[in-house]
Amino acid sequence: MGVQVGLYIEAQEGVTWEVWRSVAQEAEALGYDLLGCSVHLRSLEGAPGWRLDLWPVMTAIALWTRRIAFGPLVLPLGFYHPAHIARAAAALDRLSGGRFQLGLGAGRDAAEYRAFGLPFPAHDERIAMLAEGVEIIRRLWTGEPATFRGRWYSLDGAQIEPVPSRRWLGIGGNSDATLRLAARCADEWSTTGRDVAELRARNRRLDALAHEAGRDPAAIERTVMDGVLIGRDASELERRACRMADLVPSLRGQSVREIIRRLADEWGWWVGTADEVRAQVAEAIGAGFGRVFFQVYDAADLAAMRLLAEELVPALRTSQPVGGVVG
Repeated sequence: MGVQVGLYIEAQEGVTWEVWRSVAQEAEALGYDLLGCSVHLRSLEGAPGWRLDLWPVMTAIALWTRRIAFGPLVLPLGFYHPAHIARAAAALDRLSGGRFQLGLGAGRDAAEYRAFGLPFPAHDERIAMLAEGVEIIRRLWTGEPATFRGRWYSLDGAQIEPVPSRRWLGIGGNSDATLRLAARCADEWSTTGRDVAELRARNRRLDALAHEAGRDPAAIERTVMDGVLIGRDASELERRACRMADLVPSLRGQSVREIIRRLADEWGWWVGTADEVRAQVAEAIGAGFGRVFFQVYDAADLAAMRLLAEELVPALRTSQPVGGVVG
């Protein structure tokens, strides 16, 4: 299989049921391979709007679509007990015919955790929590009674049914501890960013850690996700930049040129016309990634999703990762 291409939605930024349904159906109709989403309990930009819970949204997507693979990219483990995650993921796998993909992370927004009364220990402790959570999920997915005694979590003869038909689990993050965990037990690793040298270095580090863990690096799929601001021409690009100012309070009151500069240079997005963005994404794929997600911040902008599908997806599917895995 060639490079897989997906859409990524910032689910906490005011995405309603109507918008979710349109996105899911459009993504499938346009031929995208994947549909991913963030998982947060509040807007990261301080904007008002809906923030629907992950599990009902995933259930709806399973029912609204027939072909596309979908899932969180990524779900912070600390939001739910891992046994709950294991059960919900197994149910979604069965409902969707094996299309649900569970991506997990350690979480990063301390204020979000505090707001909802959730513990947010130091980074290395969160990675230890994530490792225990992955172990619990893997054990429960066997369908056998599971007993586990960890620092953070425990099981005492727990058993779930059904188990998933496809026991796929991804891990996202950039720290060395995260890469080490992914190298040991993940089916997929995901990262973000536009810096090709940095992406290549992370990929090579994952390869080395996989060898240390006694695994074939080729067994781990590689995903890169980044925001995208695209236009058929400069005028359309500027209109979308103006729309970003409507959605993101920190961009308001700035010139269109400054917004475009900030998205490209400070936020590290793929920015430009179709030809320009295609070249940027192809470079990222060339750093060793077999899966790529376009984060379309304005989830109601179906025209941008169509433009990406028409002008970028066919060419990107034939791109060749270097030293990475084609999913």
